Amino acid sequence: MDSTEAREEDPPAIKSADEGRQEAAEISSAILDAAGIRGEVTEPGPGVSDCPGNDRATGNDRLFLMRHPWSIYGLPTAKLEEGLDNLRRELPRQGWEIIEDRRADSPDRQPVVLFENRTLEYAAHVSLIGPDSDDPRLHVSLVSACFSTPGHESAKNEH
Repeated sequence: MDSTEAREEDPPAIKSADEGRQEAAEISSAILDAAGIRGEVTEPGPGVSDCPGNDRATGNDRLFLMRHPWSIYGLPTAKLEEGLDNLRRELPRQGWEIIEDRRADSPDRQPVVLFENRTLEYAAHVSLIGPDSDDPRLHVSLVSACFSTPGHESAKNEH
């Protein structure tokens, strides 16, 4: 599932932007728990973004998706690697599928894992950033499929 593209055969799930924020925060919290490591965690919380297909000019602005990028930091690289290994093991037990597990095409060749949960309609891109730096991070970028607001609610004021 490309989380930024609505599949024609599946209409978007209906939820308010507030419900989406709460859901994304809960999913991020579950991912943090699955990592099994405790360090500092970046802020802010989940945010609302437009989906392809929104057309504000015609008033069709009910489609939105949730994005929640965050990182665990303040730990040595070995501990962050342990957290990534825990995610590889634990998230599939919780209904997540590993779509991609590779090394980045970058000078430090950091590990990158893409997880997807079709039931939840979310994907999580997880990478170890700066493993050889003084400030390594386990970075998670959580993104949802497109959702639709209920009734005639607009998502335009929720960004």
